[in-house]
Amino acid sequence: MLDYNDKYLNSMWTITHVGSVLSEKTDFHFKHKGLNLTILLDTKNNLSTNPVANTSNFVRDITKKETNAIGGIMLANGSICNKKKFELNKINEKILVYVSEFKRDNISYIFSLLDMIIDFSQVKDGNLDKNILKKMLKQNYKNEQANLENLEKNKKSILKNIQNIVDDYNIYFKEDIEMEIKNEEVNTSSTRVKEKTSEEIINFDEMEKDKEIIGKRSKYYLVYEEKGKSKVQYFINNYQRNRKLKSLENKNKDEKIITIK
Repeated sequence: MLDYNDKYLNSMWTITHVGSVLSEKTDFHFKHKGLNLTILLDTKNNLSTNPVANTSNFVRDITKKETNAIGGIMLANGSICNKKKFELNKINEKILVYVSEFKRDNISYIFSLLDMIIDFSQVKDGNLDKNILKKMLKQNYKNEQANLENLEKNKKSILKNIQNIVDDYNIYFKEDIEMEIKNEEVNTSSTRVKEKTSEEIINFDEMEKDKEIIGKRSKYYLVYEEKGKSKVQYFINNYQRNRKLKSLENKNKDEKIITIK
């Protein structure tokens, strides 16, 4: 909120984080530097299965004389009991706004609500109130539509960049980068994997001694124990080897891997 205030609003608001330091003063105080008006913000980090049950303390904090606030905003991650997803109340000339299912990264929306409360506080006629609310909701809709369009543009750009990387990897290394990354994840997911260096010389006869041999010798193999019987299994490629490795790991209650090379 501080960054948004500085970057987009020329530091129009003085923002004070009260938190639990002071009781009965909500979480944040916003003071408009030009108009000398104060609005309070209360945040509720509740789950969707646990609605905010008590709003009386919020009303008390906003309406008490000492806070000198023209209104307040309650933002909840989940829902608020007996309140709509967006609800506006007016108590003792104070404007109270309740917002349920608020997304914490939607910082611009908070400042739109602050502007709305200032507009409401400066008019007395009910019809004007509705016109201001109508205008604000339309503007918020336009803002969210613009955000959605930007996300779609960014998604297309990112997908294009990903495809370019896939193509470049295939051109230079003749490999499928997605499969390579997946194989690396499989190999590094087990602490039992032993990395093989280019200098390592494999003694197949020694490795196969007293073990059941499955498949034709190749550089892709696994050594494991199944139901008390040691086995060496060869594969035609690393993909087949990793499939078997995954199968062994999934069935580790019955099969115990001794070594993986």
